[in-house]
Amino acid sequence: MIKARRWAGVAIFNLFLFILLFELAAWAYVSMRKPYVGYLANYPTYVDLLTGTDPRHAGLYDPLGPHVIDTALPWSLWHPRNSSFRHRRPCFDVMMQFNREGTRGALPDPGDSASVFFLGDSFTEGFGLPEDSTLPVQYGRTAGVPVLNLGVAGLSTTQHSLIYEHFAPRYRHRRVFVVLFLVNDFMDNDIDRYAAAHKADRRFRPYRADTSDLTALVYMGSPDSSLFSWRGFLEKRSLDGVSVVVDRRSFLSKVYNLTYSSRLIRVLALSMRRTEPNELAHDARDLRILEYDLRRIMETADRHGAQVTVVNIPGLDLLLQAPKSRPVEERYLALEGRLSAMIGKGPHRFVSYYRHLRDVGVDPTRLVFTCDAHFNATGTLRFARFLAADPPTAKSRVVEGP
Repeated sequence: MIKARRWAGVAIFNLFLFILLFELAAWAYVSMRKPYVGYLANYPTYVDLLTGTDPRHAGLYDPLGPHVIDTALPWSLWHPRNSSFRHRRPCFDVMMQFNREGTRGALPDPGDSASVFFLGDSFTEGFGLPEDSTLPVQYGRTAGVPVLNLGVAGLSTTQHSLIYEHFAPRYRHRRVFVVLFLVNDFMDNDIDRYAAAHKADRRFRPYRADTSDLTALVYMGSPDSSLFSWRGFLEKRSLDGVSVVVDRRSFLSKVYNLTYSSRLIRVLALSMRRTEPNELAHDARDLRILEYDLRRIMETADRHGAQVTVVNIPGLDLLLQAPKSRPVEERYLALEGRLSAMIGKGPHRFVSYYRHLRDVGVDPTRLVFTCDAHFNATGTLRFARFLAADPPTAKSRVVEGP
C-alpha cells in the first residue's frame, strides 16, 4: 500500500511537472513568435495586456453599423438618412453620423468638378473610426480635395456599380476610387454562396446570377426578414451598441482557455488545416462578375469625364502568409495581374497596395484594431496617403505620423 502511494505521488508530481514545463514552453512560443492564426475565427494566440487584445472579447454583439433595406434603391442596402448610430466594441467607441444623402462626412458642392468619389465596403465606410479618421476624409485632407464617401459595410462590387450610376450624375467629380476587399467581395457577388441565407430570407440583395446575361439583376431574400431590415435597425438602436456576452462554458473550461497551452494547441491545430487566404478562393465565375462590374463603373466614369483607380485591400491573413509562402504570394500577384488586365491601358488603372506594404516592410498587425481586422486610424492614414501619392506605386513614400 505504501509503495503504491509512493508511485502515485511520483506520477502526480511528474504529471504536474510536465504540465508546468509544457505551459512554460507554450508561453515562450506565443510570447516570442506571437503567431497569428485564425484571427477572424476568434482564435487569439496570446494576450497583449498593453493593447487590450483578450480572448474574452470573442462573441460580443457587434452590429456592423446602421443599415436598412430601401427597395427604392437598386442596390437595396443603405444608411438611414439624417441619423446617428453608436458603434462600440472593446477597442473603439464611436458615433456614426449620416447626412441627408445617407453617407458619412460632409457632402461636396454638386458643381465642384474637383470632387473625388470613394466606392467600397466597411473599410471605406469607416468601420470603428470617427468621421475625421475615415479613408475618404483622410484622403481629402491629404490631397486637398472634396470627397464623397459612398462606402457601406457588407456591399459587393455589383452594388458599388449601381451606387456609382446613381450618384455620378448628381455630383461632378474628376476621380473615383474603387476600394475592393476581395476577402469577401468574391463571396458577396456569388448568389450560390448565400443559398442558406436566402432560404431563411435573412439576406436581401441584388446579384448578377445569370452569367450569360450579366445586365440582369436578381433580388434574393425578403426585405422584411433581412438582418438589415427596418425592424433590425430599430432593434440595434434599442440596444444602443451595448455588448452582450453569453458565456456558457464551465469554470474549468474558462480556466483552461486562459492558459498558453490551450492557445498553442489551437495554433498547431489551425496550422495543420493549411487554410489559404480568402482572396485566392475564387473561380472563373467570380472573376467574370467582377470584371463586368468594374467595366460598368469605368463606362459610367467615361461618360462623366472621371478617372477610375481600383485598389484591393489585402486581408491580414494574406499579408502575414504571403511573405512566408512563395506559392501564396505568386498566386496573389497573379490575381492582381488579372485585375490590372481587367482595367486595361486607358485612363483608368489598378494599383497594388500589397506591393507597397511588402516593399516598405510594415508590420501589418500595427495597421488593424486589436479586436478586429479592419484598419485602425493608423492603417487608414497610411492607406489614404498611399492613394494621395500621384500616381501611387509600390514604393510611394508614405510619411508616418499625423
